[in-house]
Amino acid sequence: MKLFASIYIGSYETTMKIFEIGKQQKKIKTIDTIKAQSDIIRDVLNYGRILPETIDKLCRVLNDMRRAIEGYKVDSFSVVAGPNIRQADNSLIVLEQVKVQTGFSVKVISNSEQRFLGYQAVAATDDFEELISDSAVLVDIGGVSLQITLFSKGKIITTQHLSMGTVSLSENIKKIGIVVSSLDQIYEMVYKELEVFKTMFLRDIQPKYMILLGSQIGNAIDNVIGLSSQLTKVEDYIVKTLAETLNPKNVVAPGVSVCDGMAYHFCYDKKWLVATHDFDNDIITAAWSIAKRYDSYQPHLKALFKLSGEIFDAMKKYHGLGKRQRVIMQCIAILHDCGKYISLAEASDCSYTIIMSSEILGLSHKEREIIATTVAFNRKPVEPYENLSDRFTTEEYLLILKLLAMLKVANALDRSHKQKIKNVSIRVKDKELVISIEANSSLALEKGLFKKNADFFQEIFSIKPVLKENK
Repeated sequence: MKLFASIYIGSYETTMKIFEIGKQQKKIKTIDTIKAQSDIIRDVLNYGRILPETIDKLCRVLNDMRRAIEGYKVDSFSVVAGPNIRQADNSLIVLEQVKVQTGFSVKVISNSEQRFLGYQAVAATDDFEELISDSAVLVDIGGVSLQITLFSKGKIITTQHLSMGTVSLSENIKKIGIVVSSLDQIYEMVYKELEVFKTMFLRDIQPKYMILLGSQIGNAIDNVIGLSSQLTKVEDYIVKTLAETLNPKNVVAPGVSVCDGMAYHFCYDKKWLVATHDFDNDIITAAWSIAKRYDSYQPHLKALFKLSGEIFDAMKKYHGLGKRQRVIMQCIAILHDCGKYISLAEASDCSYTIIMSSEILGLSHKEREIIATTVAFNRKPVEPYENLSDRFTTEEYLLILKLLAMLKVANALDRSHKQKIKNVSIRVKDKELVISIEANSSLALEKGLFKKNADFFQEIFSIKPVLKENK
C-alpha cells in the first residue's frame, strides 16, 4: 500500500489530496482533501502581479499541507502550479518565496499539461469509455479559460481553447460596472463564442453527453437543473449556456480534478497502475483530424505515417528514442504538409503556425513546439543550435534533428505522392539502413531526392540509407 499527495496551486484555489494506492487496485482512493481559497488570479488580472499578502497566505496554506503530509507519512508527493501564475510579473519571486518559506519546489505546468491532467482523471472513471463511444463534449472550466474536447465514436475530433473562465469573466464585468446579481451579459458573451464552436466543429454531431470538469461545477449544475429563479454566479451562467448551446442529452460531472490527474499520472509513470485508456491513440487521432481539417493529401500521409514508423523501429538501437518519441514522429508525419492549405510558397511557416495554434490533448506545449519546428525544417534550412538555444535544450535540439532525418528519408520514398513502392523491408546492416522495395512504376523522382536526404540522415546517425529495388 502506497500513499501519494498531490498539491495543485490553481487560479483561485489551492488543493491538496492524499490518495491510497494498493498493488491490487485499478483505481486510486482519496483519503483526505484540504482546500483553501486563493486570490492569485484576481491579483494577476487587477495588478499584473501577486500581492505580498496573497503570497503570505499561500505559504501558510502550503505549510499546513506539509504538516498533513508528514502526519500521514506519505510515500511520495508532487506540487504543481497552474499556468496562470506565469502571467504575474513577479512569478519568479513568488516561487522563490514559496521555496524558502515552505521547502516546496513548485513546478509550473503549461495549459496543455494542466488540461491533460484533468483528462487523465476523467479517463480513469468507470464509465468514461462508454460516454465517449457515441458522441460527447468534455468541457474543462477554469478560472481564466475553458477548453472543449469533442469526441465522436470514441475518437477525438478537436480540442478548442476559449478565453472564458469564471474568474476572468467576473473581473471583466466588475470593471465595466455590471451588477454581479444580473449577469445576462455573461450569457450573451459565452453564447456568442459557443455558437462559433458549434458552427465550425459540431455540424452534424449531436453530443449525447457533456462531461464537465471544474472545482465548482457540481454546485453550478444543481443551480441550473434546479431552475433557480435567479442565477447569481458566473459558473451557473457558463453551465447554463453550455447546456443550451451544445444541447447534450445528458450532463455528467465526474467530480475529479487536476489533483486526481496528478496522482494517476504519477502512478502510471511509476508503474503502480496501468492506464485503461489509450492516450497515445488520442494524440494520433487528433493529429489526423487537424490534417483532415487543412485538406492534407491523405494517401501520401498514410504512406509517410507507415514508412516513418518502420524507419523509427529499424533504427531503435541507434537513435536511443522511446515510445513517446515514436508518437511524436507519427504526429510529424501526419502534420508535415498542413501549411499547404494556406500557402504553397510559405508552407513551412504556415505549418508551424497551425501546429502551435492547435491544441492536441496529451501533448505538452514543448512537444508541440518540437513537432512544429521539425515540420518547418523539412522545407527550409536547419538552423544551428545557437539560434534556438533560448527555446530548446541540447537534448531537444538533437531530438529534432533525429526526427527530421527520419522524416526526410520517409518523405523521399513517396516524393511523387503516388505511392509507387510496395513490400517495403527496412533493416540496419553493416552501418547501412537497407530499404528494400518493389515499385509499380519508375522511381526516378524518388531516387533523386533520396540521395540528398540520405546524406543528411548519415550525418545525424553515421548510418547510410541505401535504397534496394527488388525486381
